[in-house]
Amino acid sequence: MIRTKKQVTRKKPEIIEYFKFKGALTAPAFVEVLNEAGIEMCPHEGQWKILDAYEERTSPSEAVTTMAQEHGIQLNFEYRYRCLVAACGRRFGKSVAAGVLGAQEMLVPYARVLIVSYTLDNCEVIYKMIRGMIISLLGMEEVAADRQKDMELELKNGATLRVASNDNVQSKLGTAVSLLIIDEAKLFSKKLYEQVLMPMLFDYSPYSRSILISSPEAGWFETYYNLGQSEKKPKHWSINLPTHANPTIPREELEEMKKNMPGDLYEQEVLGLFTSNAGMVAREFRKESNVYRPEEYPLFWEWVNEGNVIINTIDSGYTHYFASLWILEVEELDTFFVFHEYNKNKALTSSHAEYINTYEQDNGLNVAIRYADPAASQQLADLTEHDLYYNKASKVLRETINNINTLFFQHSEVTGKPRLLISSDCVELIRQLAGCQWKEGREDGQTKEQSASGIKPFKPDLEGPEHGGNKTDWDAFDALRYGMFSYIKNCRVGVSVLDVLGEGTDSEEDEFDRMMANSGWMKTSASLH
Repeated sequence: MIRTKKQVTRKKPEIIEYFKFKGALTAPAFVEVLNEAGIEMCPHEGQWKILDAYEERTSPSEAVTTMAQEHGIQLNFEYRYRCLVAACGRRFGKSVAAGVLGAQEMLVPYARVLIVSYTLDNCEVIYKMIRGMIISLLGMEEVAADRQKDMELELKNGATLRVASNDNVQSKLGTAVSLLIIDEAKLFSKKLYEQVLMPMLFDYSPYSRSILISSPEAGWFETYYNLGQSEKKPKHWSINLPTHANPTIPREELEEMKKNMPGDLYEQEVLGLFTSNAGMVAREFRKESNVYRPEEYPLFWEWVNEGNVIINTIDSGYTHYFASLWILEVEELDTFFVFHEYNKNKALTSSHAEYINTYEQDNGLNVAIRYADPAASQQLADLTEHDLYYNKASKVLRETINNINTLFFQHSEVTGKPRLLISSDCVELIRQLAGCQWKEGREDGQTKEQSASGIKPFKPDLEGPEHGGNKTDWDAFDALRYGMFSYIKNCRVGVSVLDVLGEGTDSEEDEFDRMMANSGWMKTSASLH
């Protein structure tokens, strides 16, 4: 068949309606609208850089002009950037900046806003900010559906707000998106972004865009950051914004962060810089300062009997080693002591249980709390038959490793020594801490290893010598990072790197004005829904 006329790819009527109104309200104008509605906003300079880049415009291309004419409308501009990447320090206020842009988008008829992150919990903060602003501004009478449990909001103007995570984003296949916000993009899957989410932006092109916000980390997020720095990718924009850009954070608090955090972690999490993960995993571990000889602490067993907290943490295995560690927290010394280890492979669960129970009974240990890798559900169930009950540990790779490195780095103000000490009797744990290294994946920094937190940019070299690796197992190391992070996160607020950075319970706040104030946006809060 000979075609004499170019075939037109027709846009849906609601998308044409979206085009007619898109761009009428800019980000600065939206901030003014919020102020006039009694929600007093005060964006700091760093946040304005994101908003201004989002609004940069150019004259429409010939292709855009042609498409508009074919649909009987007029488009007078294009946005300069289709993909915006912000690598920010913690507490910079990146989530609020993205939330304001999401709320602005919801005022456009038939807009489709999708927030994604590696877990649904991470999506919740931005979702609540957008919902709070929209309902405070328009009132419930303009809401068509408000499914808070599912984090879905529909307005009578046809705009929708939804969320998705690594685990369920593929269920959104076939859905068109006008604005895509990826929170903590470093943890999200590059494959899902490129193969699932990016095609969702096609229908709303040329006005659809994506915003990638995260604290920095080597891997695919850094790749996209670098695209924004390259003249070869003019549709990409990126910026590095440190925590210091938020003027609401006291300067003395920033100094405290610098003092209490390892240098590379401070650069990454506070200065917003990309630092290499190559080299040692437990990079702050030093045998000369983090290992103690039992005879150095003659009062150790008195501390045990004084009721200080004892933690038992395990990493389960059969063909690889089953590892168990005992940790004593001496609160008056502001110190954790890893004082005993047990490692054994190809043994029955009953054998492990017998050792644990016998060791604790012989030494009069009253274990306060136990943690274990939740993946070994059957073995944990079997251990309950021996009166050993384990809590499921948090095992997010980056956070658990950052936590122990921070404790190796920090020094107790009481003793002047590191806050995390390993007994010289724990020879296997010491070997693993000193030997475990990061192994880079493919050229783009990705590996195929999957976990609950998505594709990992780097992973420990877990393979044995027969596969070209350096060691056989890292179970004691895993038991340490699982147990320490889980205990601190759940029981000892104020110790972990997350709390040093002031993250803590921010993601669990239900009050919209509290979230906004914490990010330096709100000078005074109106009565908000």
